[in-house]
Amino acid sequence: MLVLKKIKGTASLVIVTLLLVGCPIRQRGTKSLVIMELGYTDRTELVYLANDYGFLIYWVDNHKAELYLYDKPANTIEMTSDFSEFLSGLERFPNGVKLDRIRGCAITEGGMPEEYKDRLNDTIKAKEFRLTDMDDGNFGVCSCETTYVRRFTTTNSRLQ
Repeated sequence: MLVLKKIKGTASLVIVTLLLVGCPIRQRGTKSLVIMELGYTDRTELVYLANDYGFLIYWVDNHKAELYLYDKPANTIEMTSDFSEFLSGLERFPNGVKLDRIRGCAITEGGMPEEYKDRLNDTIKAKEFRLTDMDDGNFGVCSCETTYVRRFTTTNSRLQ
C-alpha cells in the first residue's frame, strides 16, 4: 500500500500523473543478468541489466541504504549499505563504460545525504562513465502497480 506524506512540487505532479495514467516506465535489457523481480497480481516480470555495468541506490528517508553494483561480464551483483564500499566497487568498473543508473518512478534516493550525492557525481565524472539515458530506451523500473519488488543480492543461474 502506498502511503503519501506531504509531497510538494514536481514530485507530487509526477505521482498524480502516474496514478491517473499508469506507469509508462519500463526497464529493457538483454537476458543475461537478472537484477530484480516485479510481482503483479497476475504475473511476475524479471528485470535485466541493459548494459554491462550498472548500479541502483535504494536509500529512502529513515531507512538503511541498499546500494547495488551490477557487473554483467563477471555475472555478479554486490549489495552493501556502506557508501565508501559502494564507491570503491564503482571505481573498479572500467573507465568510460556506459552505466545503467537504475531508477524508479518512485523517489529511491531521497535519503542520500547531499555530500554523498556529490561524491557519487565526482566518481562518475572522474571515471568518465556515460550514464544510460532516455534515448537508449532504458528509462527505469516502474513498481507503481506491483504487489512486490525483489531486488536480487546475488546472481541466480536458475533465473538467467
